[in-house]
Amino acid sequence: MADQPETLEDVIAAIRSGRLSCAIDPATLGIRLGIVDGLSKAAEKALQDYYRVQNLMVAITTQVAADWMESEAQAGRKPHLTPPDKLYAIIHERFVQLRADANNNTNVARFEAEKKSLAAQHEVEKRMMFAQFEAEKKALAEENQSLKNQLEAARIMAARADEKQSESAGESAGESGVRAEPEFFTRWKADKRFPRQSEVVRLMGESGLARSLEIRKRISAKLGIDSPYSSSINDILADMVSSGLAENFASVAGLSGRPAELLRLTDLGQTAYLLLTGQSAAPNEWTLKKYHKTDA
Repeated sequence: MADQPETLEDVIAAIRSGRLSCAIDPATLGIRLGIVDGLSKAAEKALQDYYRVQNLMVAITTQVAADWMESEAQAGRKPHLTPPDKLYAIIHERFVQLRADANNNTNVARFEAEKKSLAAQHEVEKRMMFAQFEAEKKALAEENQSLKNQLEAARIMAARADEKQSESAGESAGESGVRAEPEFFTRWKADKRFPRQSEVVRLMGESGLARSLEIRKRISAKLGIDSPYSSSINDILADMVSSGLAENFASVAGLSGRPAELLRLTDLGQTAYLLLTGQSAAPNEWTLKKYHKTDA
C-alpha cells in the first residue's frame, strides 16, 4: 500500500503528480490549492508574529510588574501565555503609576527645597530684626545716658552759680547736696588722653568749628605738632569719636564739588564743654552755614 499523504503540502504534491485523484479539474484545483497554500503561510507568519509580540510583552511585564507575574504563577496560571492585549493593559497601568510616583517625588523635592529656602530667609530676617533691635536699644541707652549727663551737668552748673551768688553775698557755701561733677566727667579726667581731648573739646565748643581740616590745623598748632595729618592728630580725633565726645557727619558737596570732612561735638561732648568752661558750646558752623562757596 502506497504511502498516504499526511500534511497539506504532501496532498498538494500528490495531486499535482497524479498519485492522488481528484474530481476537480486540474486548473481549478491548482488555483484553490494555491490559495490554500498562501493562506497557510500567512497564518503561520501571523502566528509567529503573535508569539514574538507576546514574548516581548512578557519581557516588559516582567520588568515593570514582576509582582503581578509572580502572583499569577503562584495562582497556578501561566503568565507567559497571557494574551498581549492584557499584558499591554498591565504595562500601561504600571507606567501611569511610575509617572505619578516620579511627579510626587519631584513635588516632594521641590517642597523640601522651598521649605529650606524659606527657613533660611526667615533666619536672615530674624537676625536682621534682632540686630536692628539691639542697635535701637543701644541708641536709646546712649541717648538716655546722654540726657542724664546733661541733666546732672545742668544741676551742677546751677549749684555752682548758687555757690558763687552766696559767696558774693558773704554767705558760707556749705553742702549743696549736688555732686561736684558727673561720673563720666570724673572718669574722663582720670584718663591719660584727657589733656589732649579736652583741648579739642574746648576748641570745638568755643569756635563751633566743624571742618576737619581746620580743626586739625588749630590742634596741631596748639600742641606743637608739625602736620595736621600726623598719626598723633589722627589718634586724637579717632579717640574723640570712639569715646563718644565727637562724631563725623556727612554733608552734600559744596560749589567746589567736594563733600566736606566734618566733625561735631556730640551731646556728651557738649556736656563736657559745659563742665569744662561753665558755658554752653557754640552752634556748629555747618548748621549755621546756609551758603558756602568752598568746603575748605
